[in-house]
Amino acid sequence: FRFREWLEDSGLMECASCLPGFLSRAYLPIEEHMARLRHYLKNIACLESIWDEDLENRRNVLPVLELTSRATGAKFIYLTCNTKPELRHNLELLRKRKSYGILLLSFHGDPGGIELAGAHVKLESLAWMMRKHFAGWVVHFASCSTVKIDEERMAKFVQLTGVAMVMGYTEEVDWTEGSVMDLLLLSRLQYYRNARSLWKHLEKKYRDLIRMTGLKVFPKM
Repeated sequence: FRFREWLEDSGLMECASCLPGFLSRAYLPIEEHMARLRHYLKNIACLESIWDEDLENRRNVLPVLELTSRATGAKFIYLTCNTKPELRHNLELLRKRKSYGILLLSFHGDPGGIELAGAHVKLESLAWMMRKHFAGWVVHFASCSTVKIDEERMAKFVQLTGVAMVMGYTEEVDWTEGSVMDLLLLSRLQYYRNARSLWKHLEKKYRDLIRMTGLKVFPKM
């Protein structure tokens, strides 16, 4: 386990795809894997970093989580996370919560990664931290551009973690528009088990907001 941590911190884990027989293997289609989610009610586990240096007037996703909880009955856990050790530790805490089904990652982002206050984490490193402990969960990247990557790379993330569905934004997202989209996603996820039906509902009702935020779901519907 310590060797795994060293690989993550050194950045070598992100190069693991060059090892024989590792990530370079063929990935099978996973549409059937994520077609149905485990439960209707999905409690939410959220990790969020500090967004800027204005500590007295901190923006955060707590209002979105609280409103979702009051409207749907879903429970939530909210943890701050600003370093790689914190990220690893908090994921270890959350993986023990068997009644939870949504992992909300609220950070600054760029294509293929998230930005902590003190470090950058690529999807490949995040997948190694998560391992299969979040299999069957929905992962939502409430961060700008993290999922603006090719489908093969996202398929590798899903294959390594076993998550049921990945959602996120491909654009630089305005705080208000992103908060509204997050609220709609988290609340609507409580009423669907069929992921394809959920996505059709979102596209029908909120097409303009999806276009503005660049919301993307994987696998592509």
